[in-house]
Amino acid sequence: NKGPVDVHGGHHDAGDYSKYTINSASFVHLLVFAADVFPGAAALDNLGLPESGDGKSDLLQEAKWEADFLSRMQDADGGFYFLVYPLNREYETDVLPDHGDPQVVFPKTTAVTAAAVAALAQCASSPAFKRQFPQAAARYLGQAGKGWAFLERGSAKYGKDGAYQKITSYGTDFRHDDELAWAACELYLATGEAAYQQKLLAWL
Repeated sequence: NKGPVDVHGGHHDAGDYSKYTINSASFVHLLVFAADVFPGAAALDNLGLPESGDGKSDLLQEAKWEADFLSRMQDADGGFYFLVYPLNREYETDVLPDHGDPQVVFPKTTAVTAAAVAALAQCASSPAFKRQFPQAAARYLGQAGKGWAFLERGSAKYGKDGAYQKITSYGTDFRHDDELAWAACELYLATGEAAYQQKLLAWL
Protein backbone atom coordinates (compact mmCIF):
# COMPACT_ATOMS: atom_id res chain seq x y z
CA ASN A 1 0.00 0.00 0.00
CA LYS A 2 1.83 3.09 -1.21
CA GLY A 3 -0.99 5.58 -0.70
CA PRO A 4 -1.91 7.59 2.38
CA VAL A 5 -3.47 5.72 5.30
CA ASP A 6 -5.86 7.48 7.66
CA VAL A 7 -4.81 6.41 11.14
CA HIS A 8 -5.95 9.39 13.19
CA GLY A 9 -7.19 8.95 16.73
CA GLY A 10 -6.08 6.46 19.32
CA HIS A 11 -3.57 7.07 22.07
CA HIS A 12 0.15 7.72 21.85
CA ASP A 13 2.32 4.95 23.24
CA ALA A 14 4.90 7.31 24.77
CA GLY A 15 6.56 10.69 24.29
CA ASP A 16 7.52 9.82 20.72
CA TYR A 17 3.83 9.76 19.62
CA SER A 18 4.05 6.26 18.16
CA LYS A 19 0.92 4.11 18.22
CA TYR A 20 1.35 0.35 18.61
CA THR A 21 -1.50 -1.84 17.42
CA ILE A 22 -0.94 -4.56 19.99
CA ASN A 23 -0.91 -2.06 22.86
CA SER A 24 -4.09 -0.48 21.52
CA ALA A 25 -5.77 -3.89 21.45
CA SER A 26 -4.77 -4.53 25.07
CA PHE A 27 -6.07 -1.10 26.09
CA VAL A 28 -9.45 -1.75 24.46
CA HIS A 29 -9.63 -5.13 26.18
CA LEU A 30 -8.90 -3.70 29.64
CA LEU A 31 -11.47 -0.90 29.36
CA VAL A 32 -14.25 -3.09 27.96
CA PHE A 33 -13.52 -5.86 30.47
CA ALA A 34 -13.68 -3.34 33.32
CA ALA A 35 -16.98 -1.92 32.09
CA ASP A 36 -18.50 -5.40 31.86
CA VAL A 37 -17.13 -6.91 35.06
CA PHE A 38 -16.63 -4.32 37.80
CA PRO A 39 -19.86 -3.08 39.41
CA GLY A 40 -20.54 0.56 38.62
CA ALA A 41 -17.59 0.95 36.25
CA ALA A 42 -19.70 1.28 33.12
CA ALA A 43 -21.79 4.01 34.75
CA LEU A 44 -18.82 6.32 35.39
CA ASP A 45 -19.32 9.56 33.48
CA ASN A 46 -17.05 11.91 35.43
CA LEU A 47 -13.49 10.94 34.52
CA GLY A 48 -12.53 14.28 33.01
CA LEU A 49 -12.94 13.42 29.34
CA PRO A 50 -14.28 16.00 26.89
CA GLU A 51 -17.37 13.76 26.76
CA SER A 52 -17.82 13.46 30.54
CA GLY A 53 -21.28 14.36 31.74
CA ASP A 54 -23.04 13.39 28.51
CA GLY A 55 -24.84 10.40 30.04
CA LYS A 56 -22.60 7.79 28.40
CA SER A 57 -19.91 5.60 29.92
CA ASP A 58 -16.53 7.32 29.95
CA LEU A 59 -14.76 3.95 29.95
CA LEU A 60 -16.60 2.82 26.86
CA GLN A 61 -16.19 6.15 25.06
CA GLU A 62 -12.45 5.89 25.64
CA ALA A 63 -12.50 2.28 24.46
CA LYS A 64 -14.39 3.30 21.31
CA TRP A 65 -11.88 6.07 20.59
CA GLU A 66 -9.13 3.44 20.63
CA ALA A 67 -11.19 0.81 18.80
CA ASP A 68 -11.95 3.30 16.03
CA PHE A 69 -8.22 3.84 15.64
CA LEU A 70 -7.68 0.08 15.56
CA SER A 71 -10.29 -0.26 12.86
CA ARG A 72 -8.41 2.29 10.73
CA MET A 73 -5.23 0.21 11.04
CA GLN A 74 -6.82 -2.58 8.97
CA ASP A 75 -5.71 -2.92 5.37
CA ALA A 76 -8.04 -3.94 2.54
CA ASP A 77 -6.89 -7.56 2.76
CA GLY A 78 -7.98 -7.80 6.40
CA GLY A 79 -4.55 -7.60 8.02
CA PHE A 80 -3.65 -4.92 10.56
CA TYR A 81 -0.55 -2.74 10.41
CA PHE A 82 2.01 -3.23 13.15
CA LEU A 83 2.28 0.40 14.28
CA VAL A 84 2.34 4.07 13.33
CA TYR A 85 5.86 5.50 13.58
CA PRO A 86 7.96 8.52 12.57
CA LEU A 87 9.28 8.25 9.04
CA ASN A 88 12.80 9.57 9.45
CA ARG A 89 13.89 9.11 13.07
CA GLU A 90 13.34 6.86 16.05
CA TYR A 91 11.92 9.40 18.52
CA GLU A 92 10.24 12.79 18.16
CA THR A 93 12.05 14.45 21.05
CA ASP A 94 11.57 18.11 20.21
CA VAL A 95 8.03 18.58 18.87
CA LEU A 96 4.49 18.50 20.20
CA PRO A 97 1.94 16.11 18.64
CA ASP A 98 0.27 18.81 16.55
CA HIS A 99 3.68 19.51 14.93
CA GLY A 100 4.80 15.89 14.77
CA ASP A 101 6.90 14.22 12.11
CA PRO A 102 5.55 12.60 8.96
CA GLN A 103 4.62 9.06 9.94
CA VAL A 104 4.33 5.68 8.27
CA VAL A 105 2.71 2.37 9.14
CA PHE A 106 4.86 -0.72 9.62
CA PRO A 107 3.95 -4.00 7.83
CA LYS A 108 1.07 -6.23 8.86
CA THR A 109 1.79 -9.28 11.03
CA THR A 110 -0.27 -12.16 12.33
CA ALA A 111 0.35 -11.29 15.99
CA VAL A 112 -0.99 -7.75 15.79
CA THR A 113 -3.78 -8.77 13.42
CA ALA A 114 -4.93 -11.44 15.87
CA ALA A 115 -4.80 -8.98 18.77
CA ALA A 116 -6.83 -6.40 16.85
CA VAL A 117 -9.34 -9.09 15.83
CA ALA A 118 -9.71 -10.09 19.47
CA ALA A 119 -10.21 -6.54 20.75
CA LEU A 120 -12.78 -5.62 18.10
CA ALA A 121 -14.64 -8.90 18.60
CA GLN A 122 -14.69 -8.26 22.34
CA CYS A 123 -16.40 -4.93 21.73
CA ALA A 124 -18.95 -6.81 19.63
CA SER A 125 -19.72 -9.31 22.40
CA SER A 126 -19.63 -6.89 25.34
CA PRO A 127 -23.14 -6.34 26.72
CA ALA A 128 -22.25 -2.83 27.88
CA PHE A 129 -20.54 -1.81 24.64
CA LYS A 130 -23.35 -3.21 22.46
CA ARG A 131 -25.96 -1.26 24.44
CA GLN A 132 -24.10 2.01 24.06
CA PHE A 133 -22.66 1.62 20.55
CA PRO A 134 -24.64 -1.05 18.67
CA GLN A 135 -23.67 0.14 15.17
CA ALA A 136 -19.98 0.31 16.00
CA ALA A 137 -20.12 -3.12 17.61
CA ALA A 138 -21.60 -4.62 14.46
CA ARG A 139 -19.01 -2.90 12.27
CA TYR A 140 -16.16 -4.11 14.47
CA LEU A 141 -17.43 -7.68 14.25
CA GLY A 142 -17.35 -7.48 10.47
CA GLN A 143 -13.79 -6.19 10.58
CA ALA A 144 -12.80 -8.92 13.02
CA GLY A 145 -14.14 -11.48 10.57
CA LYS A 146 -12.03 -9.98 7.78
CA GLY A 147 -8.99 -10.07 10.03
CA TRP A 148 -9.65 -13.71 10.85
CA ALA A 149 -9.81 -14.52 7.14
CA PHE A 150 -6.40 -12.85 6.72
CA LEU A 151 -5.01 -15.09 9.48
CA GLU A 152 -6.53 -18.20 7.94
CA ARG A 153 -5.06 -17.41 4.53
CA GLY A 154 -1.63 -16.92 6.03
CA SER A 155 -1.83 -20.17 7.98
CA ALA A 156 -3.07 -22.08 4.96
CA LYS A 157 -0.22 -20.78 2.81
CA TYR A 158 2.70 -20.89 5.27
CA GLY A 159 1.51 -23.01 8.18
CA LYS A 160 0.74 -21.65 11.65
CA ASP A 161 4.40 -21.28 12.61
CA GLY A 162 5.53 -20.22 9.15
CA ALA A 163 3.08 -17.31 9.04
CA TYR A 164 4.69 -15.70 12.10
CA GLN A 165 6.93 -12.68 11.57
CA LYS A 166 8.75 -10.61 14.19
CA ILE A 167 9.28 -6.87 13.67
CA THR A 168 10.08 -5.76 17.24
CA SER A 169 9.68 -7.26 20.70
CA TYR A 170 6.10 -6.01 21.04
CA GLY A 171 3.70 -8.94 21.29
CA THR A 172 6.34 -11.64 20.84
CA ASP A 173 6.49 -13.29 24.28
CA PHE A 174 4.80 -16.41 22.89
CA ARG A 175 5.30 -15.66 19.20
CA HIS A 176 1.73 -15.16 17.91
CA ASP A 177 0.24 -18.18 19.68
CA ASP A 178 -1.40 -16.27 22.55
CA GLU A 179 -2.90 -13.64 20.23
CA LEU A 180 -4.31 -16.31 17.91
CA ALA A 181 -5.95 -18.10 20.84
CA TRP A 182 -7.30 -14.78 22.12
CA ALA A 183 -8.78 -13.98 18.69
CA ALA A 184 -10.47 -17.38 18.50
CA CYS A 185 -11.86 -16.94 22.02
CA GLU A 186 -13.31 -13.50 21.39
CA LEU A 187 -14.82 -14.45 18.04
CA TYR A 188 -16.44 -17.50 19.64
CA LEU A 189 -17.89 -15.31 22.40
CA ALA A 190 -19.17 -12.82 19.83
CA THR A 191 -20.67 -15.33 17.39
CA GLY A 192 -21.14 -18.66 19.15
CA GLU A 193 -19.76 -20.40 16.06
CA ALA A 194 -18.26 -23.80 16.80
CA ALA A 195 -15.37 -23.34 14.36
CA TYR A 196 -13.88 -20.63 16.56
CA GLN A 197 -14.32 -22.77 19.67
CA GLN A 198 -12.53 -25.66 17.98
CA LYS A 199 -9.62 -23.42 17.02
CA LEU A 200 -9.45 -22.07 20.55
CA LEU A 201 -9.31 -25.53 22.08
CA ALA A 202 -6.69 -26.65 19.57
CA TRP A 203 -4.49 -23.57 20.11
CA LEU A 204 -4.94 -23.03 23.83
